[in-house]
Amino acid sequence: MAYITQFYSWATGNTITEARLNGNITNITDALSGGTKDVNVLTLEIGSTTVIDNSQNFISTSKYNLNADGTAIDTAGAITYGAAQDAAIYWDGSANVIQQTTALTNSVTYNKFSHITSGTPANGIGVGIQFEVETSASNNEIGVVLDAVTTDVTGASEDFDFVIKCMAGGAAASEIGRFQSDGKLDLASGAEYQIAGTDVLSATTLGSGVVNSSLTSLGTLTSLTVDNVVINGNDISSSSGNLTITPPAGSAVVIDGGASFDGTVVTGLTSVTSTAFVGDLTGNADTATTATTATSATTAGTVTTAAQPTITSVGTLTSLTTSGVYSQDDTTDSTSGTTGSIHTDGGLGVVKDIVGDADIYTRASSDYSGSSTIVGFSSISTQLIYTKRVGNMVIIHYDIAGTSNSTSFSFTVPDTNIAQNVYETIGYTQDNGTVQSTPGRSRIDPSGTTVILSKNTAGAAWTASGTKRAIGTLIYEAT
Repeated sequence: MAYITQFYSWATGNTITEARLNGNITNITDALSGGTKDVNVLTLEIGSTTVIDNSQNFISTSKYNLNADGTAIDTAGAITYGAAQDAAIYWDGSANVIQQTTALTNSVTYNKFSHITSGTPANGIGVGIQFEVETSASNNEIGVVLDAVTTDVTGASEDFDFVIKCMAGGAAASEIGRFQSDGKLDLASGAEYQIAGTDVLSATTLGSGVVNSSLTSLGTLTSLTVDNVVINGNDISSSSGNLTITPPAGSAVVIDGGASFDGTVVTGLTSVTSTAFVGDLTGNADTATTATTATSATTAGTVTTAAQPTITSVGTLTSLTTSGVYSQDDTTDSTSGTTGSIHTDGGLGVVKDIVGDADIYTRASSDYSGSSTIVGFSSISTQLIYTKRVGNMVIIHYDIAGTSNSTSFSFTVPDTNIAQNVYETIGYTQDNGTVQSTPGRSRIDPSGTTVILSKNTAGAAWTASGTKRAIGTLIYEAT
């Protein structure tokens, strides 16, 4: 088919000799004779190459391949091109389509927009797409522009930015932001980030809807107001009401790493200067001046009339004598000679009995079997050696059993005996699997740490086979 208008001239035989392509016809009606005439379309040439022949066919050439019927792309009215007519431009009824047909199934095809210059490329050269819309009758506006712009055209080091421009207020589309080659998004001056239509961040201000839990750090603030608390420079003040500091229970407010205040007591002060003290003062003062009115008169270094309930702490005393009951309410455990509620660098003299509700020891009872050297067994089934020290007195409780491979039986202890032999009977002994009817004997030599066991009090040797066992207690004095 061909496209013409009714602008033509007649020649012999009513043949159209020239026409302007415009309308879609396959034949025309002769208005003079009333008959239907065949259309004889002239050929169309481009650069001396025939593109449309006189039979209305598009002709393939080595430069291009056009098909107005959409034969290859299978869409009527398409302009197809490419070596196999596998690219097309056409209208699908609702949008203009640029289409590619390939055998690829898992990769991207591209439509390329290219800018080739006849001059020398420089920073700023680029290529873009303009989006134009008719905004009123016969008035078209370019509303959005997408640009790919170079910021560095140096060979092998080229950088590109992706620039977005939008029209606002009827002014020409201008830049609102760009994705830079270094991966950063740079918004234009005055632009803000929004989420769901709400401002969340500008160049200098967080949106009012941003909650404090989403902030993990801030720059240097010149001032900060939180509710009624104002922080400005070195000053913390209240815009209304008292300024309160409330630490968790059991904690205190610490000032300059030294003095602390827990709500009722200030500790850690090295000096207090005032001309108008109110209330009681406790502790020692190097110097003191008698108050004009005082409940207890004082002189330097000495408390003269204060009642004992009003004294809560004192300095180092050279001696202390009390005539009544001394009571200590502190419950601090003692783990050494210098810890606990009461400890002394010297001896402790007590005239009467000492009665306690807890244990008394220099070293608490513990199992020493893992450190002891036990001799006389090929294998051990029971191994308990508990040692406890109270002053220089050492108490050993032991229960050792296993398969005998020797006529001897001994184990080591942590504390060295004084310079004399110590013997104790053994309450239970078993030799070669037989429980003995008479007690055994334990011995630790002078200045020794090895306990030697015998199956009877006469010091008889053990059988080097079968089950061997001894259960007993040994008490001796250590050095």
